[in-house]
Amino acid sequence: MNKKTIIILTLKKHEDGIWIRRLVKCLHQTLGTKNNDEQVIDVQVKPLEEWLGQGWLVSSLNQCFDNNVMGIVNRVSDAASPPLFKACCAILGAAQIRNIPIVNGPSAYALCGNKWCHHVLFSQAKLKSPRTLAFWNEDGNYNNNASISLRGKDGQIMEIDKEYLLIKPNAGGFGAGIQRIPTTSLILEKLPTFEDSVTLLQSYERPKNNKLYRIWFLQGKVQCGIERHINEENDFTNACAGSCSLGEVPPKPWNIPFDVQE
Repeated sequence: MNKKTIIILTLKKHEDGIWIRRLVKCLHQTLGTKNNDEQVIDVQVKPLEEWLGQGWLVSSLNQCFDNNVMGIVNRVSDAASPPLFKACCAILGAAQIRNIPIVNGPSAYALCGNKWCHHVLFSQAKLKSPRTLAFWNEDGNYNNNASISLRGKDGQIMEIDKEYLLIKPNAGGFGAGIQRIPTTSLILEKLPTFEDSVTLLQSYERPKNNKLYRIWFLQGKVQCGIERHINEENDFTNACAGSCSLGEVPPKPWNIPFDVQE
């Protein structure tokens, strides 16, 4: 009787999270304890930090991954710190070289962990997004060419007529680090720096009717959505990603229009 393992990769602080526990439960229910070939299938939750801390004999891929590993489900947050994000990309890349099946593999994970890549995907899908500029900003040592990119023929910042801009870290999530500033007060030399030294400047689009929306999709289909009413100008930072449940007014189910579903 052979034993096969599916690894659920996550961060140490998330290993007991409900989304991990439910995933493990569903995998056990779906796969059962044995498959048709009488193989025992084990589902293991591995915190990224602990797995790396065990030491890897990287000169031998056979030592990095047990031959019984039949797949990896990557549930490491794409908002993890840049060092952990980079380490996770390395593990996923090594597994891919071994032809181990991965859910949320290195390519998808790398795209999700860089905000500026989101806009590339939006453009590829012909979706509208606010005008955004990403540039290297290490300890205030920005590239002077960034100021040229920011200004149109009339010298207007971002070539837009907006009262405010958003300053965003490229890495991170849940609204962390986002600031809203008046367009007229933008001084590149005084912009904050972030962990990966990449700063995003984005035109601020005020939500219509003070409402924000989030949708979940799977296999190319929209599954469900929620809407949330915001009260304060800076309340948008509490409505990003998983923190949609925060705020004075809780979110409610959203009857998603057909044009959005399509």
